[in-house]
Amino acid sequence: MKTILSIEKPLILYNQDYAFPAAMMSSDKSFQNWLYSNAIQLYYINDRKNFNLSYFYLGIDPNPLAVIPLLRCQSIDLKVVKGSGITAISFVRDMINNGYYITCLLNEYYVKCRQAYNTRKFEHGNMIYGFDDEKHQIFLAGFNEYLQFSNTSISYENFEKAFLEIGRESDYGCCFKRNKTIYKFDRKLVRELLFDFISSKNTSERYRMVQNPLENCYWGIEACQHILDNGNIRIDYRYFYTVYEYMCLMQKRIPHLFDNEKTKVYFIEKTERIKLDFYSLLLAVIKFNMNGKSREKIDKIRKRLSEMLILQKEILTELYNCI
Repeated sequence: MKTILSIEKPLILYNQDYAFPAAMMSSDKSFQNWLYSNAIQLYYINDRKNFNLSYFYLGIDPNPLAVIPLLRCQSIDLKVVKGSGITAISFVRDMINNGYYITCLLNEYYVKCRQAYNTRKFEHGNMIYGFDDEKHQIFLAGFNEYLQFSNTSISYENFEKAFLEIGRESDYGCCFKRNKTIYKFDRKLVRELLFDFISSKNTSERYRMVQNPLENCYWGIEACQHILDNGNIRIDYRYFYTVYEYMCLMQKRIPHLFDNEKTKVYFIEKTERIKLDFYSLLLAVIKFNMNGKSREKIDKIRKRLSEMLILQKEILTELYNCI
């Protein structure tokens, strides 16, 4: 038997918690409406070892899966599954055959096309979207050895090892599929969240009925100014990809915001300029990591980033005033 659920190129790639559902339904009109209405405010979490920068969506952990209104989502304690006698393959087969995608930690020592493959034990999130009994393969989506979102396959034997050899105390998986919800583009919400981004406001204060406001975070434009705060000579280029991808999403959002063609063209051209500037800075950071590294070069990158964020704020303020 063979079952492979459909996947596509995600509209958003920076972070697996957004890339996984996007790989499932980026062409879905309601998902596009949800993404363009909600993926606007960024926040930078202090005192965190990894993934300090993310889109804010109702939580300190940037994992929106359980609260995306378009998904039927079930969180599963995989330690219970692993201790019940159910094999990893039978678990995957049952969920896939019922139309559920699965996200979980895998030990990427056993997963080809990963940086840790055959070199070190490393636990990281992957999305399972299919299986083939004849070829004894499980199909995965995730971030490859070049940190690019891509697809790969893994043998049943290696999948069993990758699935079982997880040492973290918290070992949860998430099974999800599309529900019947229709989500309409929310122009008012875009305007509110864009104001928060431009003003560096704590967006979590809007959601007191859900949780207490978050502390020890930077927000919006200010969050982007802190992506070099780790003090390392090597720069995490993924944060610079995020600020570039942010403007890509903003540009795709514009046709949903305005009916007037002239206004659309005007803001698409304005955002194109800053988008290309961020892309150029991203390439400079990648080159910096590959070649000579110095505090002086980091200071130049920081200065350039600051100048670009000032320009970004001007452009987005003008956009906000026209919505």
